[in-house]
Formats: sequence, C-alpha cells, structure tokens
Amino acid sequence: MWERRSVLASGAALSIGTGLASVGAGASEADIDELLNPDRNPGPNEDWPSHRGDPGHARYIADGHEFEGGELEAAWSVEGAGTGTVAVADGTVYTPTDDGVVALDATN
Repeated sequence: MWERRSVLASGAALSIGTGLASVGAGASEADIDELLNPDRNPGPNEDWPSHRGDPGHARYIADGHEFEGGELEAAWSVEGAGTGTVAVADGTVYTPTDDGVVALDATN
C-alpha cells in the first residue's frame, strides 16, 4: 500500500521537474533576436510621457539635445516627499506630491 506522504512527495517532485524542464523550451534564438530588434520597439520622441521615457522604455532623448552653459541648475522644484515618477508631455511636467499630482509649465 502506498503511503500518502510518498505519493504527495512524488507528485510534487514530478510537477516541479516538469515545470523546470519546460521553462527554456518556449524561447528560441529567433525569438530573442526578434525581441532585440529595435524596429519592433516604439521610437523615442521629444516628450518624456512615462516612467523610463516612452512605451519602448528607451530612457533617452535622441542626439542633438545639448545643454547650454557649463552646468545644469534646477529650473523648478516641488515641496514634499511624493513618491512616483515624473512625466513630461506637451511642455507640461506632471509630478507627484504628498497631496496628489501637480502639473507645471516646463518652460518656467
């Protein structure tokens, strides 16, 4: 007669082994090359509408954007310890605060 613990342990081991064996089976080198193809990712734009920049998470703005002067300085700041990320779109900066979200003119 089978003991309940032995049956459960064997079933668990079989399930884990099957799951681990199938983890790498779905991805081929062609799939990985397709994921790395920049043509399939959305292109960067001049705005920064979401965390990491754009839907492709590019985290950069294309060449040609240079800073004037030798150093950067803050153009604006917001009081509080809001958590979250800043987004910039159509000349407006959206930033979290302790009380919600604030929209600021990016040029002032």
